[in-house]
Formats: sequence, structure tokens, C-alpha cells
Amino acid sequence: MSLPVAPVFTPAADAGESYHAFSGSVSVTIASTNSSVIYYTDDGSDPRICGKKYSGAITVTTPTTLRAVGVSSTDIGPVSENDYVEQGQ
Repeated sequence: MSLPVAPVFTPAADAGESYHAFSGSVSVTIASTNSSVIYYTDDGSDPRICGKKYSGAITVTTPTTLRAVGVSSTDIGPVSENDYVEQGQ
């Protein structure tokens, strides 16, 4: 198995911003370009320590910092992070 890569969030940060703005709610998916298992947190904490195993889209309804990491049987990849904020904040 190859070294885990940083997971990718969809939707990602808005162009020119460090966050994605949403209205009401947003469905977020997390993907890896290899077969690593993804663990994530939705409170900004370190997913290498207290991550939940990702199994499908996450619905975000309040301002949230998602962090994710890919893990193989022998390695832990880099942590990815994306902020989601309500429009107008």
C-alpha cells in the first residue's frame, strides 16, 4: 500500500478564502486518492488521536472545522483541514 495522502474535502474552501461559506446546511464528502482509511473530527481536534472513521457525507449546519487524516496499515498521512461558515458571518 502506498503512503497515505492528505484527504480532500468537497466542497473545498471558496476561491481566495480559507473557508467554505454555506447557507442553511452543506453536505461535505472526504476522499483519498489511494485506499487509505479516513478518520475525521468535526470540532477541530486532531483526527490522529480522536478521529471517527469516515463512512459517508457529513451534514454541516453550524460553523465547523473539519479535520481528516488518511491511515494505512503501516502509516499515517498528513492532516487536512477545512472550515465551514454560515454566509454573512
